[in-house]
Amino acid sequence: MPYYTKNGDEGKTTLYKGNEQKFKSSEVFDVLGTLDELNASLGFQHISHIKSISRLIIEIQNELFVIGSIIAKDSAEPVNVEYWENKIERMEKEIIFYDKDLPGLSSFVIPGGTSEAVHLHVSRTIARRLERRLVSYINSENKRNYIILEKYINRLSDLLFVLSRYANNVLNTEEVFVKNANII
Repeated sequence: MPYYTKNGDEGKTTLYKGNEQKFKSSEVFDVLGTLDELNASLGFQHISHIKSISRLIIEIQNELFVIGSIIAKDSAEPVNVEYWENKIERMEKEIIFYDKDLPGLSSFVIPGGTSEAVHLHVSRTIARRLERRLVSYINSENKRNYIILEKYINRLSDLLFVLSRYANNVLNTEEVFVKNANII
């Protein structure tokens, strides 16, 4: 079976089981592409020396595929809010768990440190971009049923920030902080 269909060679494609062709530059494909980029960047954590992070990231990657399938179906049907609220609550508990032994923050963290931390920071920034694109898509296409997914992505970026700090801490790598942030 070939990995190509040639259907998109003219700059248009369809969503899942869709009949209507859309330009690949459509906002929905920007959201789906950024989801894919985030998922791929999280794959770096599979080689992490911190197995608890690796396991958690695999769960999140599965959830990102579910979000992608919801968006690709382009349905007006309600999203299972209770399911996603439970996922968000789990992330909030993970944030508390991974943050509990970290030193407090008095300045901005400069992304860096271990390879785990750096990749988590990159994933965090992709999650923030995904959130902005999802908000734009929700507003422009009146997809109010996706607001819970926006909340999930927002919390995910918070979790990725804490995990990056945790990775540096557990692997004994000192964080670097912004100096003189008050001179602006």
